[in-house]
Amino acid sequence: FDDADADIILRSIDNLDFRVYRVILSKASPVFNDMFIFPHPPCPSPFVKNPDDYKDGLPLVRLPESSATLDAFI
Repeated sequence: FDDADADIILRSIDNLDFRVYRVILSKASPVFNDMFIFPHPPCPSPFVKNPDDYKDGLPLVRLPESSATLDAFI
């Protein structure tokens, strides 16, 4: 899944990026819902400790799953 106007990027363990929507992940998963309760600071920002946590201005979430697993999930 790779939607140009998505608002977050999920990265698989094999470094494939999936651009997705927080609201959909939040509705489908209590884990993602809890993760998104606190907003990410905008990038660039003095509050961003690691600029590698963003790509193309979007928050980047690294996951331990393979791209094949994420593709099936999403």
